[in-house]
Amino acid sequence: SFTGHPVLFSSTNPDSSTTAYTDGTSIASNVISFTVPHNAPDTLYYYCQNHPTSMNGSISITTDETKADPYAWKNVLALPLVGSSNDVSASIACTQTNYSITDNNNASASNDTSNFYSGSFEFDGDADSLTFTTSSDLSLDGDFTIEFWINLDTITVDTQHPSPITMPTDGSAVSQVYIQSTNDYFGLYKSGNIVTTGNNSALTGVWQHVAFTRSGSTCYAFLDGVLKNTATSTATFGGTTGTFRIGSFNGGGGDVDGYMQDLRIYKGVAKYTSDFV
Repeated sequence: SFTGHPVLFSSTNPDSSTTAYTDGTSIASNVISFTVPHNAPDTLYYYCQNHPTSMNGSISITTDETKADPYAWKNVLALPLVGSSNDVSASIACTQTNYSITDNNNASASNDTSNFYSGSFEFDGDADSLTFTTSSDLSLDGDFTIEFWINLDTITVDTQHPSPITMPTDGSAVSQVYIQSTNDYFGLYKSGNIVTTGNNSALTGVWQHVAFTRSGSTCYAFLDGVLKNTATSTATFGGTTGTFRIGSFNGGGGDVDGYMQDLRIYKGVAKYTSDFV
């Protein structure tokens, strides 16, 4: 955009009363970036803010869902966990800023096993974890999606059940995605189980896709694309400050023994509400 004459989007043919369409947009140094929302209209109009009727045009919006994530604009954390622990959410959603991840103890990239991309991240069950300082983007107070791939070597308790994801407290309690090691299931937890994948569903020696979502007040638990259970909760998962931890409950207990890959969190959308395989 030319300074003082920004290019904007609109869902209607622009005129002097047009309201800008801002979903998925970010403007910096006169450059507008756009991550197409899943619910964007089929046609969007671009226009000069100062000359909406004489300097404008239209674009058609299409998404090949076999190649692109239609919910990318809602992504707030993306860890491929291949070669490094880097967050790449800013490459997925233009409105996002990457978190700075710290590798703790022996948590490290591995070529031992992978589901995709010829790599994963190994946690040896002895205080390994990834940490970063959270933000309000990861305080999940509405619709959300949490998903990741995991391949467990063992499912055992040290001081806590293993915790692939531990979110800092929102002032009432810590939130987790954990593995209940007595009955072998994945659970979304805050002061008790919210929803789980069901007994004997967490396995060792095999890659499993785990997803928890919420739409409205309904929480969903998925394993390998199959809906396992639902429950009702309006709880907020995760605080706006504090340490967000992956691979352990506290860095000295509740440690994961296995491999993780492609962890993503979306705020404001439930990607899945029914079987997706």
